[in-house]
Amino acid sequence: MYGFVGDNYWEEGFIAREVMAALAEHGRENDITARINSGGGYTHEGLAIYNALAAHKGKVRVEVDGVALSSASLIAMAGDEIIMKAGAIMMIHDPATALAALSMILGSVGASIVPNALGQFEVQRLTGPGTPVFGLTIDDILTDQGGSIGIVANPDTDSGLPAWRVVLRHSKVYRTHSENEVGVCAADRRITLGSEYREVRAENAAVRTKHLLAPELTIDTLLTNAADASAEAARRLALYGVRRDVLTFPVRRDDAVAAVLGATGTIIMPRLGYQAGRNMVVIGRTEDPANERVVLTLWG
Repeated sequence: MYGFVGDNYWEEGFIAREVMAALAEHGRENDITARINSGGGYTHEGLAIYNALAAHKGKVRVEVDGVALSSASLIAMAGDEIIMKAGAIMMIHDPATALAALSMILGSVGASIVPNALGQFEVQRLTGPGTPVFGLTIDDILTDQGGSIGIVANPDTDSGLPAWRVVLRHSKVYRTHSENEVGVCAADRRITLGSEYREVRAENAAVRTKHLLAPELTIDTLLTNAADASAEAARRLALYGVRRDVLTFPVRRDDAVAAVLGATGTIIMPRLGYQAGRNMVVIGRTEDPANERVVLTLWG
């Protein structure tokens, strides 16, 4: 199986139908050797070929003569025995859906994709509470309809305690190198190539003095610029370096018109210690139109 995986006008290669025909001609019970030198191609063709080889009743020996990249590496995984010839290379993707990939990118700057009240998806970046645009009290919670107040400490930090240091990892090296591979490089370059991430730190020792068990928060990102990483580390420390609570409760829709995702509101609940009011950001909103109410999740 040499060349492009799939039917491509610009490149010669092979398709699943040809592989299945060859297997049928050879006999399903007989052992086979499949030789691969392919830079990959169409995922669906590679998957079909993998399934055909995996279903073969005889022993399947796969020999990579040159390269088995992308979808060709998937085909190679069908072998009962896989042989890499001298100098041969295999490249296996870390596949992800478009939504998962976008979530990883957005997560690097503390953002996520969320649906709004109309069911439309929006990008929301977690920020500290701003200027309040709505207010809610204990009397606004619909406890008479089976509702209740859920409160947890900030789930983003260990035990909900404020973080005294944020370690933000950036500039990922997707293939780290051993000392033998980079021995001729300068010392700083060897360190870079031998480590998966670069790191920046933002810290506030006063938090650790006040909270003796304050954790260190480590965040992996896809950021590639040290200055951007430093700015984001400082922003996250400002968010997580103080006590944060997360509340969940139902309210009437009419009382939550302004409580859209990302909006700040003042919550007055004396029994939670919010006698003077606590400004919190809406990070979740679940509509319940049948009961004319919404369930809000607030952070702050």
